[in-house]
Amino acid sequence: MKQGFTLIELLVVVLIIGILTSIAVPQYEKAVMRARFSGALQVAESLKKAHEIYFLANNHYIANTDNLDYDFHGSCTGTDVLKCDNYFYIDNLSGTGVVTDPNAWKMAVYSCPGAATWSACGTQADFIYTIWLDNSPHPNLRECNGITQKGKDFCLMIAEQ
Repeated sequence: MKQGFTLIELLVVVLIIGILTSIAVPQYEKAVMRARFSGALQVAESLKKAHEIYFLANNHYIANTDNLDYDFHGSCTGTDVLKCDNYFYIDNLSGTGVVTDPNAWKMAVYSCPGAATWSACGTQADFIYTIWLDNSPHPNLRECNGITQKGKDFCLMIAEQ
């Protein structure tokens, strides 16, 4: 009696492993993206609270985070645009100084994996998650706009939650 596996049995096992991998890897990538986005969103929400406190005291928003009572923990750097974890940029009110432009009453989290600079992010963004401020034309509205197919899929995923 021979012991061992036949070539067919080994091929079936390899095929099953391939099928499981093709299912598991995209789910893993989605989970990693959701976790990274959650960190950037936490920073953006803290920044939004700081903007609302500043607005209560000064009756206007300001784009430079140096003027806000805000201490962002983690791996975000910058003043007008924050770079977080080499994956996200948080566009802080889309301008500088005292904001009077009605289009600047919101913040946006851009998903730009691998973009070395903010200017490169505009052409490499997967999705843009917009957070409207309390005294804007759309108070507390949240919008996710997918640019690439990956970004559209991510927006659909977070909309289902």
